Amino acid sequence: MIHQGLAAWRRAAWQAGCCIALGGSVCTAASAAVTDGDLFGHRLGTRLATTPTTMGYWSQGRAVIIVDKPEIPPEFEKLELLTTPKSYTIGNIYASKSLPERTAAFTLAEKYRDLLPTLYREQCVRERDGFGGVVLDMRCGQYQLTIQIYSPDRQNPNGLYTVQIGLTMAKETRVGYDWQVLLDEEMDAVDKEGRQRRLEQAKKDRSLRGFP
Repeated sequence: MIHQGLAAWRRAAWQAGCCIALGGSVCTAASAAVTDGDLFGHRLGTRLATTPTTMGYWSQGRAVIIVDKPEIPPEFEKLELLTTPKSYTIGNIYASKSLPERTAAFTLAEKYRDLLPTLYREQCVRERDGFGGVVLDMRCGQYQLTIQIYSPDRQNPNGLYTVQIGLTMAKETRVGYDWQVLLDEEMDAVDKEGRQRRLEQAKKDRSLRGFP
């Protein structure tokens, strides 16, 4: 990469230092540009190539893929991608860490609340945060970069605190609208396919005996 002028050289040198501070993982995302929807080696809006060994689960009709060997900071323990159910088009990227103590969770969240606004100061604008567990909220083009803390709830008072760094499509954007339309279409298709399979099975089982 060719850098023109002293200002560009300073930016490159500062980012190299930030790579060391963050263990390299977040800096990789910075060079790929969060304004393009890139974070932790994945891009929002792209189709994820799955294999028979791909791990994940379903959540409200959407697929959540657990990334094997993720490119994330060492303090975090897993990376998940929320995708559409058929084409596996990525709509949310988030790394998380669960901790038993509130103090440890907030210490981790505050570390990245300090680092990320500096790392992305030329790409993102900080928005209102500090409400509903949102520690950091930054608008990066058509995307939203957040740090959130999920506390144990009343149903699980002895549970863990979860710190999450995530990137998703911002509200009222073209990319967000397009992904939501695709999600709705694929969820409807999956529902129709499921109903057809159940009908065919019912016919085999003679569960519809007597129906004209």
